Amino acid sequence: MSDRSRQAIGFVLIAGAALQVWLWSQQVVSGDQLALLEPARAFADDGTLAPFAKRMSGGGKVPGALLPLLVGLPLAVWNDDRAPAILMGLSQWAAVAILASILARRLGPKMTAAYLAVYWLSPWRIYHSGFLWEPGYLLLPAAVHFLCCERLRHERGRAASAGLGAVLACTMQLHGSFLVLLAATAWLAWKRRLRLHVLAATAGAGLGALTLVPTALAWLDGDLPRIAPERDVAMSAPLLAGGNVLKTGAYWLRLGSPDIGRRLRQVADPASAHIDVAPPTAPGPLGAALVRAIAGLALLGVAISAFASWRYLRAPPGGQAAEVRDYSSACLIGALVAAFVSPVPIQGWHLIVVLHAACLPTAAWLVEAFASHSGRRRALGAAFLVVQCAASIAIAIGHPMYAGGGGVP
Repeated sequence: MSDRSRQAIGFVLIAGAALQVWLWSQQVVSGDQLALLEPARAFADDGTLAPFAKRMSGGGKVPGALLPLLVGLPLAVWNDDRAPAILMGLSQWAAVAILASILARRLGPKMTAAYLAVYWLSPWRIYHSGFLWEPGYLLLPAAVHFLCCERLRHERGRAASAGLGAVLACTMQLHGSFLVLLAATAWLAWKRRLRLHVLAATAGAGLGALTLVPTALAWLDGDLPRIAPERDVAMSAPLLAGGNVLKTGAYWLRLGSPDIGRRLRQVADPASAHIDVAPPTAPGPLGAALVRAIAGLALLGVAISAFASWRYLRAPPGGQAAEVRDYSSACLIGALVAAFVSPVPIQGWHLIVVLHAACLPTAAWLVEAFASHSGRRRALGAAFLVVQCAASIAIAIGHPMYAGGGGVP
């Protein structure tokens, strides 16, 4: 690895980690955070594992004791509402280490550096890195899923098969978007891109399902949550399915870009976030105008992401790059399938589980842009990264979920 690539990777990792630590120190605890903390308190106080976590938008509650355990363990060590977000943040550091190792081995240092710039500094990742929310836990299982699928591409490994089974069983207990990874796995297996050891995968799934034992006991006792679905679930199924598929395609392109939509607009107008605490002071006219300009440029970045995805996913087969591309395609297909069967309208946080895969096309485009002899292409690549960093910094210093940041001056 060249010194320049090593320096670029180091700078990106340190910058992303520093922003994350800053966000953690400024986080707001309200709403969904309190709903996650409540069942975890029982474990922290007396070791009781709740059979369910917080309510899901489609009705019912997240099954299993894994989420209460992940939230409750840090509380048992440090009785502070900010403690669980430390473990969540560390899981994201583990995720980026896994992703970087895969790409460095498969595609080399330049692609690794470009990918980390897109993924680790993404405003989507930055926003979900500093406060407690179940989508923030999804980056690690997504990275492990990538690792296991990559290992199973060429050999029927028992360890990788067990890991794949375990990660699917565990992700089911974190968020309903586990269906995306399940559908992606099924697609890769159907296309014979996975050499799965079925017995090992089953054993791994059984190990990951151990935290479902309290749920099973609650079911046997007839103690199941009965929560009426939200109003959105009553929408016409064909209309909902079609709209979800279209939205998922749009979100895929946005995940590979700096455009995080209303999260940036909420920086310019904190009151629009509707969080359960008093919003921070709104930025002045100049600050609001600056944030809106960043949001507009970030929206233009979706065009680059769309072009990058179009080129990346239609590239001819062959080589190690094709293997990574197959995985990215499988995640997109998995997201579309899960969106089609979803009982609720798809939102951005439902697709954080494929952020790692959606950033691959943009990273490949950046490598080509900076290797080009065209000064315009290199300038466009640099502008893309500048806008991405500006969007992430705006989120870090001004979003109401990080109200301690004091807003944009």
